[in-house]
Amino acid sequence: MIKEIHKETKEKMKDSVQALAGRYSKMRGGRARADLV
Repeated sequence: MIKEIHKETKEKMKDSVQALAGRYSKMRGGRARADLV
């Protein structure tokens, strides 16, 4: 049960980090920053 919740949270965090990185790279002129992820 706890493991399932943890996995879900981890996936959500990963998604939001990718979304943030995408927005950030667009802000910076479309340069993708791999070290952000």
